[in-house]
Amino acid sequence: PASPKLQKIVAELKGKNAVETVKNIMAWLQKNVVYKQQSSDITKLDFKSVEELIDRGSAECRGYTMLFAALCRAAGVPARPVWGVLFVPKGFDSHNWDEVYIAGCGWVPVDPQKPVTFGWLPIDHVRVFMDLRKSSTSEENLPMLNLLFMNGEKLEYEQSRSPSSR
Repeated sequence: PASPKLQKIVAELKGKNAVETVKNIMAWLQKNVVYKQQSSDITKLDFKSVEELIDRGSAECRGYTMLFAALCRAAGVPARPVWGVLFVPKGFDSHNWDEVYIAGCGWVPVDPQKPVTFGWLPIDHVRVFMDLRKSSTSEENLPMLNLLFMNGEKLEYEQSRSPSSR
């Protein structure tokens, strides 16, 4: 958040309150960053810093998430990345989005690639966990990573039906 490049951008994006600031940041992302996947390996970042994403003007969903969180934090709005799955017709894909803290509301979801999601996410987004907070002495995310890579690197799931559809 202390990056001069981030500070310069958010200086023009800060609104009267956190909601306005978040909307301004999403509008800036829509104007200045395009979706582009550099690598198909979801376990590796395709960037070294959010400044790199700003310079190249493109990012995949994790890049959007990290840049959005960095811009929000630089503007004084608490934000945290979230990782989960997005259900698609043939199963699911890995996906990243964010949550921002809005006083009086708590943690509010937002997919920075889809500004219309501010305050809600479609039911096809399923949170698996929030940003990795793993260090050389911490294994807090290993159970989730083991779940992801078990059974031949396939995550299995069952969809339950509502009682009315039985």
